[in-house]
Amino acid sequence: VVLANSIIGYIQEDKAENAIAALDDMIVTAATVIRDGEKHKIDAKLLTIGDIVILSSGDKVPADMRLLEI
Repeated sequence: VVLANSIIGYIQEDKAENAIAALDDMIVTAATVIRDGEKHKIDAKLLTIGDIVILSSGDKVPADMRLLEI
């Protein structure tokens, strides 16, 4: 009984980890940036030094950055 319980627990935990990994891959954090004087909506992974990120209420801060108020 203990062996069967261990096997079932391992299988369920593995399925849960795979489901969390799949959900994590589906979530894409986008950022609105100003590059070359134009607004662009890009994947947050593509942010580079010198990008000006525009934040609106409810936005997630996509990276470490210096905050300015204009």
